[in-house]
Amino acid sequence: MTRTRRAGTTLLTAAALALPAAAPATAAPAVAAASTAVVEQLEGVLPEEVAEELPARAAAEVADALVEDGDGAVVALAVPTDDGGLTVERVPVEPAEAVDVVELLEALPSVEAASVDSRVRAIGEVATSARVSASAAPDPLRSRQWGLDALGAERLRALAAPDAPVVAVVDTGVDGRHQDLTGAVLPGLDLVRPGGDGWRDENGHGTHVAGTVAALVGNGLGGQGVLARARVLPVRVLDGAGEGYTSDIAEGVLYAAEQGADVVNLSLGGPGRDPVLAAAVAHAVRSGVVVVAAMGNEGQEGSPTSYPAALPDVLAVTALDRTRARAPYSSQGGHADLAAPGSDVVSTIPGNRYASADGTSMAAPHVSAAAAALAAAVPSATPAEVSAALTSTADDLATPGRDPGTGYGLVDPDEAIALLRASTAVLPAAPQRPVVTSSDRRAVVSWSAPGTTRGGGRPTCYEVEVRGKGQPVQRPVLDPGTTTWAATGLVNGLGYEVRVRARNDAGVGPWTATVVARPATKPSAPRGLAVRDGDRSAVVSWSPPASHGGSQITRYDVVVRGKGQPEQRLRTTARSLQVTGLVNGLGYEVRVSAVNAQGGSPTAYVVARPRTLPSAPRSPSASSGSTRDRAATVTFRWAAPSSHGGAAITGYRVVVRENGTTRDVTLTAPKGATSLTASGLRRGAGYTAVVRAVNAAGTGPASARTAAATAR
Repeated sequence: MTRTRRAGTTLLTAAALALPAAAPATAAPAVAAASTAVVEQLEGVLPEEVAEELPARAAAEVADALVEDGDGAVVALAVPTDDGGLTVERVPVEPAEAVDVVELLEALPSVEAASVDSRVRAIGEVATSARVSASAAPDPLRSRQWGLDALGAERLRALAAPDAPVVAVVDTGVDGRHQDLTGAVLPGLDLVRPGGDGWRDENGHGTHVAGTVAALVGNGLGGQGVLARARVLPVRVLDGAGEGYTSDIAEGVLYAAEQGADVVNLSLGGPGRDPVLAAAVAHAVRSGVVVVAAMGNEGQEGSPTSYPAALPDVLAVTALDRTRARAPYSSQGGHADLAAPGSDVVSTIPGNRYASADGTSMAAPHVSAAAAALAAAVPSATPAEVSAALTSTADDLATPGRDPGTGYGLVDPDEAIALLRASTAVLPAAPQRPVVTSSDRRAVVSWSAPGTTRGGGRPTCYEVEVRGKGQPVQRPVLDPGTTTWAATGLVNGLGYEVRVRARNDAGVGPWTATVVARPATKPSAPRGLAVRDGDRSAVVSWSPPASHGGSQITRYDVVVRGKGQPEQRLRTTARSLQVTGLVNGLGYEVRVSAVNAQGGSPTAYVVARPRTLPSAPRSPSASSGSTRDRAATVTFRWAAPSSHGGAAITGYRVVVRENGTTRDVTLTAPKGATSLTASGLRRGAGYTAVVRAVNAAGTGPASARTAAATAR
């Protein structure tokens, strides 16, 4: 739901926000289920499962208490989701009924916590100057940042892992366009003006906190953040006056956890434990998020207990001045965990400006940056392990052990990293997603870093093993930043087992699952290419390549080209192919290549010239021989066929028959002939003939039979 929010002024405001205490919850006795009409009315403002669980009387009371959105009070609910998450829901009710509605809803199994949503406000003075003068030196304000010296920021940056941890700044927003935060601020969430990305900061408080964590190092502008490469996730829950709602803070914490933040910085707080906010913080910690909160700025007003700093599993931070003593304004309490620089802290504010500020709000981001460095150095560490490492290595400042003013002492992040790595050291997990790509006599294997490498942090090296039957084993040792390697000198067609493992200071981790490499190259060209021409077609055949390249031949590609004709591209898994649709008598270049997993071979080619039988000779005739001839003869004549079938006429066959008999005599005429004289005939007998043309395809059909002619 949305609510009307009043505009705030642009001031750098206090570190701690007042959270009124919630009324105690009592469970309502279960009675008959609510009517369908009442449930339908409630489902417009309550989650369905919550509305359906309400007994009839309770459902009626809640329905009667409802008001229009933006009017009256708001009851906030923490409701578990089906996927194990937690969501914040808001119900507008009559102010006088708000506590009763909380009691009714909190008793339901589907509600983890309920409270009256309250306005919170900034308290205490934090701004000591609006602007800070800069020198001409690189990062000119660095000399003013005594807090970085106190934490050993330069040593910390050298020790921290190169991964960019994410610190969620749940605050007044962050000016992500600030010159000293360029590239360090992620798109986030705006719960003050829904739809925004958290980059709007009308107050300056959140931008100051963000700069302490992640202001750029070495860019020649302003100051520096504690942790280079850190990323800030802005979650705007407070308006320009530094005021907001407890339900928005809870929703902001849950959002940060869902977005994978390593640390949530809550430079806010106040008296009064809000159950919905407590549930959100507990859920974030269970999700693996370290939650850091400011103790409050009421050290001179009796140090009332401040929340969320006083919640379990939250690192509560007090503020130190330049003498490393507790700042007078810094609240005290038995729940204090750590101390950090909080006075005269120079950092970024909106509009490419810088300011010096005091407060536990300024101390908390120093600890958040330290916690983020530990989370990056040992990604598998739990929030409890990070907290234990920070508190057990802190530089004790007052009485030995924990004390109300400075907790366990000044945070010492580089000592904490060393302890965490040593205390959580285990063998690295197996590298992830091994993939192998084979080629000619080589194979390239790649992988991702192990999903969990505790203690020693990243692997100190990787080992790759390549085994092929009858071949030497290859086992290189590679730098920890290397996640790909090429094995060479392999035998094409032979299967190789490939696996990878990581080593860290604790020892050698397990191998990945084995992947198989089978190096191969393109096959050689097909052999013995032959063609058998046909009528407007050709049958092409071939033998397999001399080498398949180490990979099975999957097909053959055939390309047929004839002058002035469309190109044909054909595929087959056989070793012969009939090509159709050709023009008889036209020469075609036929190219064949073999294809395996690596690609196509060089081509072999042959020329096809499709053909068919010639048509019958035309206009056959016969004439008698001369009486002066010594032998009786008959001359037969014809014209060439109208079609030679696509191949030159090589000759003619003339079949001669004597009238009154069935005996035929076949005579042959050479190519180009158009007549033939048959001799040795029986004088006075009549003779006829048919003529057939012959080409490379064979003998064509017979012509019409000639008229009879008498041999003389």
